[in-house]
Amino acid sequence: INQIKYISIQVDIRPLVIIDKLIDVNIITDLSKLSTPYQTIQRIPLCSNAMASNNQYLLIHQNSKLYLIDENLFIIRQNHWFYDQIQDMCWSKILNCFFIITLHDIYQVEINTLLVKQINTTEKNFWQSCTCSDTSLYLSNESIIEFNLKPSIQYVKFYKRNETIDHKQRIDSIEYNNGKLILAINDQSKQEIFIELRLLTTFDCLWLCQLNIEYSERKIQCCLYNYDTWLIADWGNSSLIYLTKDGKIKNT
Repeated sequence: INQIKYISIQVDIRPLVIIDKLIDVNIITDLSKLSTPYQTIQRIPLCSNAMASNNQYLLIHQNSKLYLIDENLFIIRQNHWFYDQIQDMCWSKILNCFFIITLHDIYQVEINTLLVKQINTTEKNFWQSCTCSDTSLYLSNESIIEFNLKPSIQYVKFYKRNETIDHKQRIDSIEYNNGKLILAINDQSKQEIFIELRLLTTFDCLWLCQLNIEYSERKIQCCLYNYDTWLIADWGNSSLIYLTKDGKIKNT
């Protein structure tokens, strides 16, 4: 028995080799092939169109309340909304909470209770849209304002676009992805809508795509789709626009 204790055993472990040809990833980019809706929530007039997701639940505003719903549109929890008209919502993974902005104020919403807390900042603007990275909260009006998320929510930086002075432009929507911001721009002077992708480190414009759609004063909303591609929601024309990662319109 004592001799058995000192017997060494050599084990040869070979790595598992996966052949690339055996992996097939299908990416749906033809929006005309979307299935018909299997469930619908009837929206109430004058409620905010804004919504936000944490990949598990969806936060919406309906009938003066906030609702957290699951993928089957079942209500998980709800709470009253006593504040001004909601402009936009976004999710912060690092803080595990939602942010809601009104025209002048910022609110933090706890996911487990939907309790609402107002965030006091020295920056008072006409907010249009919001998005979060792992470290920052970004808000838009005619420019972009960055706030730290930790250790507390504090002003960090102001990003100014170099738009033409005689053009009145509004940033309707912003979305963060992998060190970049996508911006949906409403040019009210020329009555045009276009999309920009900007690098956060320098705020340089990587590409610009003008949307050939009927002009509307209603907000254009953008969101990340997959593999650095984007979906643009055109509320005024009830359509979705698919943008490739290099800013080309794939289909609508």
